[in-house]
Amino acid sequence: MERLYADRLAEHVERLGHHAFQGEAWDKAAAYLRQAGTKAAGRSAYREAATCFERAVDALAHLPERRDTIEHAIDARLDLRHALVASGDTRAVHDHLREAERLAESLGDQRRLAAVSALLGWAQDLRGEHERAVESAHRARAIAVELRDFPLQVTANLFLGLTCMNGGDYRGAIECGRRNIQALTGDLMTERFGLLNPPAVTSRVWLVWSLAEIGEFTEGIEIGEEAMRIATAVDRPWSLAAAYGGIGQLFLLKGELDRALSMLERSLEHSERWHFPLLSTIYSAALGYVHALSGRLDASLPLLERAIEQAERVGHYRYSQYLVWLSHACLLSGRKDKAAEHAERALELSRTRGERGGQAWAHRLLGELASEAGVEGVTTAKDSYGHAMTLATELGMRPLVAHCHLGLGTLFAKTARGDEAREHLTTATTMYREMDMRYWLEKAEAENEMGTS
Repeated sequence: MERLYADRLAEHVERLGHHAFQGEAWDKAAAYLRQAGTKAAGRSAYREAATCFERAVDALAHLPERRDTIEHAIDARLDLRHALVASGDTRAVHDHLREAERLAESLGDQRRLAAVSALLGWAQDLRGEHERAVESAHRARAIAVELRDFPLQVTANLFLGLTCMNGGDYRGAIECGRRNIQALTGDLMTERFGLLNPPAVTSRVWLVWSLAEIGEFTEGIEIGEEAMRIATAVDRPWSLAAAYGGIGQLFLLKGELDRALSMLERSLEHSERWHFPLLSTIYSAALGYVHALSGRLDASLPLLERAIEQAERVGHYRYSQYLVWLSHACLLSGRKDKAAEHAERALELSRTRGERGGQAWAHRLLGELASEAGVEGVTTAKDSYGHAMTLATELGMRPLVAHCHLGLGTLFAKTARGDEAREHLTTATTMYREMDMRYWLEKAEAENEMGTS
């Protein structure tokens, strides 16, 4: 077959790879299948790419354990990881990376160990092993710095930032994101560094999420718009979907629901057209919550329930956030029992997974639920809002702190505790005004007027 396609080997690497695999020509099979996987990934055909990389890994397992073979086995698993993530088959990622870690350690190959550790931290976070994820991510960056390896430092910063964000360390996540943005200028903005997408895009997306959580919306919008410009220049579907979704989530937290709707719909359309289950889970949940806050509950609940179902099936590091959003949507639709069930589950899950930001949001929602009971729920509501506010203050989550003041002010206004109501509502309006959260400012001002009239 190689003679048949001698002058067009690159065009037929898929057939050559599978032919070599069937003929047990393992060295050729591994080489051709990795080329075929790379070719498929280049056109965003990630399921096809994953199949090729999986067969390449199998082929390499049949070869003698020489150093070069083991190096190829590690690299093939890294390629496979990217394809599996993009195609939504995340369950197998952790085991492949643990084997890659073992192989890198057996060789004493620090460069490959750092690359594996950065990605392993992501996989551990997905499984809810946050402490291990942090350890892996920090190890990756420490090795990268020691080796003075710039591409590795970029990769390590990228995934350490994500791990920090998932654990509620938004300041740490912001530091990692800014470090990459400052380093990735000029042509480096579109460089992929062996990853699915340019870190200049992905770092900005995760930075935008973290900035939104601490209320730095102006900077977040600027960086989110930069992410969209770079993604448009690169013209990769995953990058575009992530960039639209990143700024869409910022607008959601800020309360600019029309802008959030526009961006999240574009993101979800890209994610579904190109079959990116991981992204479609994130952005269908966010879009569902936009609909809930906008009063379109019939559109909201199916999107949120679908996101929960997908997250349960493939695993997801923002699962507790989706449960909080679904709980709030259920509360708004009058399904209080379901709302309480989802909120309690979100709190339990975020605690188990070490997602401190998620814990804070869950506590706030439990406060909202308790407030519905009026006088009888005051103590429980105060405790829940108090837990939320303590965590949110520690983590710098200013929008959530403002929401807690709004919730407490509304609660006290209902229970004839006017002075306390005014104090909390005044604080909420001040904070919302400072962060230019107009949707929420209007709600706080309306509550304040009702409470003082």
